[in-house]
Amino acid sequence: MLEREAARYPFLKEAARLVESLNLQLDDLAEPAYSRVLDRAAERVIQAIEEGEVDDRFDDPMTELLSFPIAVMFVSIKGEQFLSRRYALAEAVRIYFLLQEEEQNKISQIARVDFGWT
Repeated sequence: MLEREAARYPFLKEAARLVESLNLQLDDLAEPAYSRVLDRAAERVIQAIEEGEVDDRFDDPMTELLSFPIAVMFVSIKGEQFLSRRYALAEAVRIYFLLQEEEQNKISQIARVDFGWT
């Protein structure tokens, strides 16, 4: 899977495998090299709260990809059910609009491979 596609759909199994292959540890995120990733993760959560939608940033696919699980971690750590739902809905809106532009065969592939649909 290409980094750009993984950034578009960071919830897919291949995207998760790509992140796992980096073998990042939580301590690694404290390094200056990951400051953009942390900033983008925080921005995703803020956009979810304020705008109800997370925008796309595909100019740096790896930052976009890595910011997704970190944003989920930020929301999970807070432990607020409202925030968790708000964030999930904002990401769902983002994905909805991306899928509207996607080829039917790509949507079918995602449904089969990642969700086990027939």
